[in-house]
Amino acid sequence: MSIGRNIIGQVGTQMAGMVSGFVISIITSRLLGTYGRGELAEFSASLNFLHVFLGLGIAYSLLFVISGRKYDPRKTFSSGILLLIILGILAFLFFALERFLGASFFFPDLGFLPNIILILSFVQLLLNGIINAFLNGNKLFFDQQKATAIFSLVSALCYLVVFFLPESLQPDLSGIEAFLVFYILVNSLLTLLLLAFFIRKVKLPGESGFLSFPQFTFLLKIGFLAWLTNVFQYFATKLEFYFIEDISGKSELGIYSLAINISRFALMVPVAISTVLLPYNASENDGELVPRNNAIIRYLIPFLGIPFLVFLPFYELLFGLFFGPGFSRSGLIFMIIFPGVLALAIMMVLTSYFGGKGMFFVNAIGAFVSLVLFSILTPFLTNLYGIEGAGIANAISFFGGFLFVLVIYLRKTGSGMSDLLFIRSDDIKRIKSRLFKSKRK
Repeated sequence: MSIGRNIIGQVGTQMAGMVSGFVISIITSRLLGTYGRGELAEFSASLNFLHVFLGLGIAYSLLFVISGRKYDPRKTFSSGILLLIILGILAFLFFALERFLGASFFFPDLGFLPNIILILSFVQLLLNGIINAFLNGNKLFFDQQKATAIFSLVSALCYLVVFFLPESLQPDLSGIEAFLVFYILVNSLLTLLLLAFFIRKVKLPGESGFLSFPQFTFLLKIGFLAWLTNVFQYFATKLEFYFIEDISGKSELGIYSLAINISRFALMVPVAISTVLLPYNASENDGELVPRNNAIIRYLIPFLGIPFLVFLPFYELLFGLFFGPGFSRSGLIFMIIFPGVLALAIMMVLTSYFGGKGMFFVNAIGAFVSLVLFSILTPFLTNLYGIEGAGIANAISFFGGFLFVLVIYLRKTGSGMSDLLFIRSDDIKRIKSRLFKSKRK
């Protein structure tokens, strides 16, 4: 399947996930309220941070190795599973140590059961990442897309069924513990679907055993550079949520986190694009890559920017309508942070290029710039303007990291700003040609 079709399929899958996630966000907000939504934000931020911090970037390094056909596939998979087991045990030991010391760095102060679910979710995310690395590294995007699309549909149905059950049959999910049990059971479906496609489609030729020490070291080295990037990004989110809760309270965090959650739907399309691009970026030369990447950015800016501008006057009304009156201010926060989200979307295409070329340090420095800006601006602006100030800090921080990566990309590829910003006549002709072909079919 061509790269264009792979991107279209991945975008379609992400759009299905966007609709599903929107439905789930509505139900979650109505079940938990602003305070419970704040607790869920703590859990989600901690899970993401644990996944990034202890995950060592192994999914990314496996994808890089598999895309380049560098090592024995069977040994690579066995080594990935070995790492998963070690990291799962390490996560539990960290949890035990934090409980002994009375600390809450990795694990939020939500009780024993939520943190056990957090560890299980961490292992689940690692396994999903390993399987996706083998599917995408072998360019089996369609199978990964089918698994994700089925999960998006079924998970939304599960939440809808629970929400609309008669009161006598409806389980009480208003507490965070009961909700998280339901949450991990639903998410297990995605792991089962990915495993099914992996077993059916992925061939693992080679010898049994594990990678050699130099190979294993290389895998960890690549993972470390990707790890740095992700740690900086998620540590920024962890800091952001900490400052907001400390300064404004958990209910305000719940309002803010909903806006962040909805804004991330806009990143589903660039995530899909960058996922498909990375294996191609690792195996093709700049003469093919750069014009294509530039064209994708030219399409991406109006694709995300125009719908945002069209609905600009209505966000507070829409958030209050869909999520409840208590969340109407989330619409204002969404408007404030969206410019930073657009910058982050473009940055994903650029970082996919650098990742494919093995220049992970560029991505890491860009993420570090954002982290520094977050740590300085978030407490300062939140103290002055509340969660609205936190939104301003969010937008400025992501835009700062984007500017660094953009400058390096322009110098490395010889591209100009006009190559990224302005739709060309050739772009319009290409779109018309593809639409005409699809109509004929």
